[in-house]
Amino acid sequence: MCKKLAVLISAVLFVSCPLFAVINDHFDDGVLDSAWQVTYENTTSWNYTESGSLLTCSAIPRINNNVDSAVLLTRSFTALGNFEVKSKILWDNKGLDSSRGWVETRLYSGNTLVAWGGYCDWWIFHSGMKEARINPSSLYYYDSGIDTMPYSGNAEFTMTRTDGNINIMWNGQVFLSGYSNLPIDTIGLYFHNLSYYPGESFGTMSFDYVTAVPEPITMILLAMGCLLTRRKQ
Repeated sequence: MCKKLAVLISAVLFVSCPLFAVINDHFDDGVLDSAWQVTYENTTSWNYTESGSLLTCSAIPRINNNVDSAVLLTRSFTALGNFEVKSKILWDNKGLDSSRGWVETRLYSGNTLVAWGGYCDWWIFHSGMKEARINPSSLYYYDSGIDTMPYSGNAEFTMTRTDGNINIMWNGQVFLSGYSNLPIDTIGLYFHNLSYYPGESFGTMSFDYVTAVPEPITMILLAMGCLLTRRKQ
């Protein structure tokens, strides 16, 4: 009986993972989903495309002589305790300009930023680094240092939490761990440009996909509930 149940649970998880996702956007329909709320910081616009399977930002014009400008896309959902959030990020900072850019995945509890990270490029003639932080402790911060990532590249960026313990991974390898038990109810996609010279660009930065699902143990419990409900019927 247990063996049959295990097989059934595996089958349900295999078929139904997208069903349990609270966010599942592969940016493959040519139009930015209206569910994403766009917030501007020291800018009023951004140059972007959704093409193929990429959401790509190529410029964030700054206003009022501010050196920082950013665009934040957010989506809210029913709060998660345990979770797994994955995104694929791509960057090409060209190494030719004097601006600095970030592409990050962010997790919020209401308006409180809980965990975030991704890729940060650097100034002219320098390549960038991977970076992450878990709020609020400054102890939960990591960056790999300038010139540790290539000028152009891609990576799968993953954040998981089980019983408050958060792991942040780069291509499956944990590079920062910390703790926060705040409920996660919003995901953010963040593009940030730091430039002292008008007209400078941070190159191009993209998301290939972003998914957020309950942590696997939670999914197994959901699957068992589905199976038990089916048996009763």
